[in-house]
Amino acid sequence: MSVEELEKLSVDERLRMMEVLWESLERTPEILEVPDWHREILEERASKNEKLYSLDEVKEHLRSEFYGD
Repeated sequence: MSVEELEKLSVDERLRMMEVLWESLERTPEILEVPDWHREILEERASKNEKLYSLDEVKEHLRSEFYGD
């Protein structure tokens, strides 16, 4: 699917597609390789006691930003 095709969809449709994509990736986390630089950033943030957000928290934040819920 191209960017142009995606842009024809409504925001709701695009957000739903993102959710479905994330859900499909969550089902097979073993196929996702986390790069070393990503681990380093997470470890650095954890050492600073920075809050790490779950996917559900991020989704809720984005929904409230887009829809004002």
